[in-house]
Amino acid sequence: MRITGRSVFVGTCSGIVFAFLFAAIPASIDWYNNPGAIFRTEAGTDWAILSETWFSWFWPAALLAVPMAVLVHAWRAQQKKPRLG
Repeated sequence: MRITGRSVFVGTCSGIVFAFLFAAIPASIDWYNNPGAIFRTEAGTDWAILSETWFSWFWPAALLAVPMAVLVHAWRAQQKKPRLG
């Protein structure tokens, strides 16, 4: 399998998008459940705490999703090429 620049670009972009959306799920759940009333009060949402929660889920997800997406794109690009012989 040959990893091209296109596979790196597409895999990185799609991995980041996946990690972004994946991290939004637990951050949304924490905001909704609001344990200890740290995410929102009567004054509104504490965006600093919410963004820290999202960020703490984003980086591990991105570290897994980006390399996997690059490899999947490279593998799928190889499968689409016509074979000689």
